[in-house]
Amino acid sequence: MRMIFRMVAALLCVVASASFAQERLSDPFSAQGLTRAEKRILQAGLAYEGHYNALLDGAWGGGSQRSLVAMVQERHEVDTPNWNHVARLLRRTQRELTRGGWHVVAPQGLGASTMLPLARLEPTPTRNGLQYANDKKTLRVQFIRQSLPQALTLANAVANRHAGNGRPYQSFSNKRLILAVTLDGGGAYLRAAEAQSGVGSILVEWKDVDAESARLIVAALASGTQEGLSVPKRGTLDRVLKLAAKRSGDAPKAPDPKPSAAAPGPIAGTGFYVNNTDIVTAAAVVQGCGGRLQLADGARLRSVATDVERGVAILTTGRRSNTWMPVGRAQINDGQPARVATFDPAATGTGAAARIDPTIFVVLQGINIVRGTAAPTQIGSAVLNDRFELAGLLGPVTAGVRGATPVVPSQDIAAALRDARVTFVRRAQDGDAETGALRAQRVMRHLFCSAS
Repeated sequence: MRMIFRMVAALLCVVASASFAQERLSDPFSAQGLTRAEKRILQAGLAYEGHYNALLDGAWGGGSQRSLVAMVQERHEVDTPNWNHVARLLRRTQRELTRGGWHVVAPQGLGASTMLPLARLEPTPTRNGLQYANDKKTLRVQFIRQSLPQALTLANAVANRHAGNGRPYQSFSNKRLILAVTLDGGGAYLRAAEAQSGVGSILVEWKDVDAESARLIVAALASGTQEGLSVPKRGTLDRVLKLAAKRSGDAPKAPDPKPSAAAPGPIAGTGFYVNNTDIVTAAAVVQGCGGRLQLADGARLRSVATDVERGVAILTTGRRSNTWMPVGRAQINDGQPARVATFDPAATGTGAAARIDPTIFVVLQGINIVRGTAAPTQIGSAVLNDRFELAGLLGPVTAGVRGATPVVPSQDIAAALRDARVTFVRRAQDGDAETGALRAQRVMRHLFCSAS
C-alpha cells in the first residue's frame, strides 16, 4: 500500500513539475524545477516592485510565493499567479536591469557585494572607502572600511535619525549588524560585518523617489561576491519569455543590437572599452575564435581592425558603455609595480565581476614582460601602473618564456587605434588612483567565442 501511495505522489510531482511542459501560459505558476538563478531574478523583480522584503537567496519558500501572489493581486486582480504573469514580471525586470545598468559591485576588503544601477550612479572615493550616488543625491550607497568602534558609532548615528513610529529594525550577531530606519521622505539601511581588516559597512540611503532601486540594492546585499542577474538560456523562464512573445505577436524585447539566440561559447579572453562602442583586446583572442566573438549577454562583436604586428585587435558593438579606458602614454619602468584589471580565472559565469588582481606584477623588461603566467581567459586584460593608468594589455603566453606574460604597451595600442581611425581619450579628467581603479573594473568585459 505504501508503495502505491509513493507511486501516486511521484506521479503528481511529475505532473506538477511538467505543468509548463504543455506550453500553457495560463497554467498556475510552480517554482519546482526552476534553477537558483531563475528564482533570484524573480525575487529581484518582486523586490524592485516592493513586494519582496528579503535577500535574493534563490530559495523559493513561502515568503517568495506570497510576494508573487501579492504582485498579481495588485496588478492583475487575481489570486493565483500563472506563467503569463511571471513572463510580464520578467520583461519588466529585464528592462530595468538593462536601463539601469545593474552590475555586481564588490569592493576589495569588505567581504560583501551588492547590485548597483551603474548607469545612474557615479563613484567617488571617500576617506575610508567609496561612495556611489546619483546627481540629485536621492540615492547614495557607501562602502566603508572602519574599526569596530567606528562601526558602532556609525550605527548609533543612523539609528538616531529614525523618524518612523516605534523603534527601528535591528539585528545583531557576533559577526554582523543590520539596521533599517525610516527617514523623512525616505529610508536608510546599514549592514556591517567582519571584513579582512576591521569591519566592512555598507550604508544605503534613499529618498522615496528612488525607493525601487534602494529595495533591490538592499535585497542584493550578500557576503562575498555573487553572480549577476539574468535569465539562463534554454531554461524554463527563457522558454516562458519566448512563448509569451510568440503568443503576443511581438518580437522579444531586447536592447539594440538583438542578442544572439545561441548561448555563449567558451571564454576567449578579455577586453576593455576605449570609447562607448569600441573594445580593445589582444589579437590572439580574435584569432582563437576565427573572428566570431560576442559579449556575455549575446551582443555580437564586429571586427574593426586586427593589427597582428602590434598584437592588438579592435572590436565594435552596439552594446554601449558609459565608461571607457583612456589610452595615453603611461608606462611602467623597471622595478615598478604593475597591476592587472581582469576577471578571476575561475569566474566563468556571465555575471562575473571584474577586479584589480591583488597580485603585484613586477616588470622584468620594461613593459614587455610581467612576472606571472596569465590564464588563457585573462589574455587581453588591462595592465595598469601604480596610478591605475593604462600601461598595456596582456598578450598570449610566449613559448619558452616561463613564469612571465608578454604585454602590448599602451603606445602600440594608441598607434593601432589611430591607424584604424578609432576615436579614443588620451587622458582622464581625474587623476585619482582609486577612481582609476574603479574605471578599470567597469570597462572590462569577458569575450566569448560565438557559436555562429
